[in-house]
Amino acid sequence: MEQSKLAYAVGQHVMGKVEKLLPYGIFVRLHDGTQAYIRRRELSWSGNIDPRNLWQEDDDIEGKVIELARYGQSMELSYRITLPDPWRDFERAFRVGDVVEGSVKNITAHGIFVEVSPGVDGLVPLSELATWKVQEPDDLVWLGDVVEAVIVYLDRRARRLRLSIRARMQQIEVVAGIMDNYGLFPPEDITLKTTNLFIATENHPHNVKPFLPPHQPNTTAIERVGTILIVDDYPEFRQPLVTWLEHLGYRVDAAETAEEALEMVEQQTYGLLFVDLNLPGMDGLAFLERINRRSRPSRAVLMSSTEWLPERSRDIEQAGVLEVFVKPLDLSEIEHVLIRLGRGETIPRWRATLPSKTIATNALQSLPVPAYSTGSFDRQLNEVLRELVATSQAEAGLIFRLDPISRAVSITAQTGHVELHEDAIHNLSESPVRDVIKEGARIFEDRMRGRTQDRFRKLLDLLPFESCIGVPIKAKGEVHHALFLLHPQPEAFTPYLRQDAVAAGALCGLIIEREAMEQRFRSLNQLMLSGQLAGGFSHEVYNKMSGLDIQLHNLHLDCVSFEREPDKTVNFAEIRQAAEDLLTTFNDLRHTVDLFQQLMRQEAGCRSNINGIVEQAVALLRPVLRKNRVKVETELSQNIPSTVVNLVQLEQAFLNIMLNAMQHMDLKPGSGKILTITTAYAPEDAKFPLKVRFVDTGLGVHRRLWEKIFSLGFTTRLGGTGQGLFITRSLIESQGGRVSVERSVIPLGSTFLVELPIDSVQEK
Repeated sequence: MEQSKLAYAVGQHVMGKVEKLLPYGIFVRLHDGTQAYIRRRELSWSGNIDPRNLWQEDDDIEGKVIELARYGQSMELSYRITLPDPWRDFERAFRVGDVVEGSVKNITAHGIFVEVSPGVDGLVPLSELATWKVQEPDDLVWLGDVVEAVIVYLDRRARRLRLSIRARMQQIEVVAGIMDNYGLFPPEDITLKTTNLFIATENHPHNVKPFLPPHQPNTTAIERVGTILIVDDYPEFRQPLVTWLEHLGYRVDAAETAEEALEMVEQQTYGLLFVDLNLPGMDGLAFLERINRRSRPSRAVLMSSTEWLPERSRDIEQAGVLEVFVKPLDLSEIEHVLIRLGRGETIPRWRATLPSKTIATNALQSLPVPAYSTGSFDRQLNEVLRELVATSQAEAGLIFRLDPISRAVSITAQTGHVELHEDAIHNLSESPVRDVIKEGARIFEDRMRGRTQDRFRKLLDLLPFESCIGVPIKAKGEVHHALFLLHPQPEAFTPYLRQDAVAAGALCGLIIEREAMEQRFRSLNQLMLSGQLAGGFSHEVYNKMSGLDIQLHNLHLDCVSFEREPDKTVNFAEIRQAAEDLLTTFNDLRHTVDLFQQLMRQEAGCRSNINGIVEQAVALLRPVLRKNRVKVETELSQNIPSTVVNLVQLEQAFLNIMLNAMQHMDLKPGSGKILTITTAYAPEDAKFPLKVRFVDTGLGVHRRLWEKIFSLGFTTRLGGTGQGLFITRSLIESQGGRVSVERSVIPLGSTFLVELPIDSVQEK
């Protein structure tokens, strides 16, 4: 040792061979036989490389001496400082205002540190984490998450880098707004080959009402109503309604969006507005709210389908509309309102209590409601705990829960007449509570002293005690809860009470299992019966049915006018055009119905093109996406070969991924919800050459959850069932493919990748 101290100096460059590899460092034998050591943090600028992944024994390695040998210790080297300074390369490549990508390396109360390249870490302050206020950094990001940020400060000499995720989000919002304003999100033009037509609803039976001649208002009545403005984004519905009202003699304008209608209202006074509830961008209610802020608000009626009215009924009432018309429209109801306005009658505002003929009874409302209150689960746990505390005469009984994701401990149930120090709850993840839950161990302690007191210090901060019983609560084969009994006196609990506590823990486990099972069935029942797809489908169908109905009325009115005026020249071109419009609407309606019916069919493997399946899934989900104001972009490769797949199963898998993306985008504050779907053919990948990517602009998926989100019952969304992505993986794997999270940038969005083979399907 003394010889090495004399032979070497700090800063000296040396060479040697790797003698021993450990997870935390490398032992090196120098050429003169001196042993040296390189710590893990000195092996790279990032400081987190496992040396076993880069070196093998007997490899040559260089280093610089950073600490001479001391008694009983080897001389220490640094391999890191022999490498180029990463800050110098970083400064050459990037400037303030550039966008960088990195992974979250550390989280503090004041922000996060992001490793943008090995050895270069940047600080994102708490105020720069998002465009909305973030209370705690780990509410948004976790260690290992990938983020994108804008450089706002760079000083190589001081090795200081400051970043802003908020600025990056603002950049993306500005770009999305420009693309939207310049029409760079064109509506999809999807042509679907479909067959069969079946439409039967309780409110619209097959027997068709006879065409009755409409009431012809006089000039005074028309003036009292004033010019009418139709605001609806479905041209197949909007234009026929305009034509029908013009047949009656009214002056009518039309707008496709609320933004377009606002400009028209600023330039002209309208006597009556017909507004669709679910408009793209600004919806109908937001549009009416803007209108009502004016000094002279306009009279308005609202239009929508039955599925979307109940959930907005209170908002509709506050909007002060005269009437709500359910699609498919009953033209006689509209005519009745126009007649009353033409007579000068005062029509009272619409109220939320609607007549049965206006809004159909929801299927869920007719089902028997289970006799469980929302508090039954907590009540049952508290009853078990209360009985146990009364029997044991303990000072307090507590049921703790360890969150499997955040690792935070919370109190699920408690009883007793003592006050807890709530500030201490945050530290229970480092207490025996965690040991009981994670290791499944039982605790029976009669006195707090010495090492036992040190071990229980975090729990004692919550509530002072001397005697303690802690037992794990097992539910569904896992332990996430623990039951604790606490008493201020030593040796307060008898051996028999220990057995009672174990039995009570088992009973609590059954209660938790039952609650989880019942919640799963309630969620599944609601998902199946409320039918997001069914609701969107019916809205689409009702718009088309209304357009078809009004077009038929218009054609009938044209024919009646020719019969009343025999000398009038018949314009066959107009009649032919009207008939063609009818046929187009009818075919469109038939396509929509057949598309939905495909989900009800179980088709075996058939040769299909992935692009067509994507297009059909988008077309089927479009009404729901429109309702949630999600823009869809598709970039479908033209060289995709056809393959044998189960069409229905693959379409359902795509729908689940799209619904999952939509729901997670709904959780993100602000606008800019965009779903991009791309397809690609990679022949170099012999196993999975077909690639389908779903890119959303949601909050993203934490890196450590990329695999967990496909597990049965796992969900990160409040109210989620934890089944959608599990079913998705099963469906895709049944096709011989696989699905994964390919990329996720917090909080900018995620990419789900579906990979499929060619001509591989399991026949059933």
